[in-house]
Amino acid sequence: MDKSLEDKIRAEIKKSGFPLELELTEKLRNEDNVLVFSNITFQNGEKSIRELDVVAIFQDQDNEWSNGPVGSQLLIECKKTDKYPWVFFEEVYDPLTILGIVQKIDYSTDLKIEGRGSVLIGGANTELNQHFYDDINISKARTYFEALKGSNDSTIYKAVMNIFQGRKYLKELFSRQYENRIVHSDKARTFLRQYVIVLDGNLVLASKNTDDFDLQNVNHVILRSMDTDSKTSDYLFGDEVLIDVITREYFDTYVELTKKGLRHFTNHLNRVSKSNLLKIKPSK
Repeated sequence: MDKSLEDKIRAEIKKSGFPLELELTEKLRNEDNVLVFSNITFQNGEKSIRELDVVAIFQDQDNEWSNGPVGSQLLIECKKTDKYPWVFFEEVYDPLTILGIVQKIDYSTDLKIEGRGSVLIGGANTELNQHFYDDINISKARTYFEALKGSNDSTIYKAVMNIFQGRKYLKELFSRQYENRIVHSDKARTFLRQYVIVLDGNLVLASKNTDDFDLQNVNHVILRSMDTDSKTSDYLFGDEVLIDVITREYFDTYVELTKKGLRHFTNHLNRVSKSNLLKIKPSK
């Protein structure tokens, strides 16, 4: 290959998010009890084709639930920018979330639950509220922009839309696979779903201070966004979806948070099952 062409290709690779995607995939594959899938292509609509960067399923083999396997499924988007800091505006006090936001975490389950109950029922009084989504030290945000960009072409917005489309695909896939699990008499599965954008670049939190803003570099922000395309939402405007926006350097810490969060979730399920707070209909 011509040296000049080789240098150009190498430069393009370094500018892209592919090195980050490969790095995260390798790290996840070195973890115990983690299944990793990358570059999953799916059709969104009749003509639109989308790709999921990384999907990982965390399992805790040492902490089981009698009703079936439990796991945390991560959908990961990888982004890189050298020029435009990502700025998220810290959410002002919201009295509706005084008990935390972990009750809004996404999940899928094969189990049929009586009444209007869910696998998150009673979470305020169990280990579920020790999940990192309820950590008051992790800032929450609803709005954002890319500083210094000077255009409306938002990479953040595109990443969020990819998350929403991937979320829809994974939920539909889970439902389709349910019939196969019934045929093969497999145990019911229950997954927490965590949506993650990993940024190789500057992540900034902007906090309102009278007529000004305090700015600080952070490693983790929880974006609270609304998926208005959802067909099953009980909310007025759609499903509220929690998206973790983290830096590349923070990824190892995030993996540990995910493991701890899964342990808290499994302990929560065991407790609400034994207390009969979570009533599961017998499978036919």
